[in-house]
Amino acid sequence: MAIWSKLFTLGRAAGNEAAAAVVDANALRILDQEIRDADKAQGKARDDLAGLVARRRILEAEVESFRAQAIKYEASARAAIDKGNIDLARQVAQRIADLEQDISMKAPQVAEMVVTLGPRARIIADAARRAGMKKTAIVEFDDIAPLMEWLKTNLTKKDVVLIKGSHGLQMDRITASLEVRS
Repeated sequence: MAIWSKLFTLGRAAGNEAAAAVVDANALRILDQEIRDADKAQGKARDDLAGLVARRRILEAEVESFRAQAIKYEASARAAIDKGNIDLARQVAQRIADLEQDISMKAPQVAEMVVTLGPRARIIADAARRAGMKKTAIVEFDDIAPLMEWLKTNLTKKDVVLIKGSHGLQMDRITASLEVRS
């Protein structure tokens, strides 16, 4: 029985040697093909990255457009209130709310992190969660003091911060604090 085992082992060894000889004889061909495959994969990765960058820029432009519209409508709502036209002010306020809803759906696709302040901003955090943003990338605050402390400990000079909110939330304090740090 031992002789059959040795013959079988010899056959496997010969097969391995033959395979190794084929690989050795064609090493340059194999290397060339692997290089072509790697180039193709790198090109696809580059194209995918370019697509992601383009999509992000489009989303950023949409979000910025929505924000600009909301600012314009806020001024219109104030003007309507000053003139006593409450119905028009309500219609404009509804349009602002719709724009903020649109912003809350698009911003998480652009942002790496969402930090909110106050109960009205919960819709932004909820939309970020629905859009698939990680829970660890969503930070919610009810008061400005803990938010200010969080910003001081977590922001770096390389971070880009967009501040959007009402004067009632004292967003100007946050802006002033960040300007002092920069």
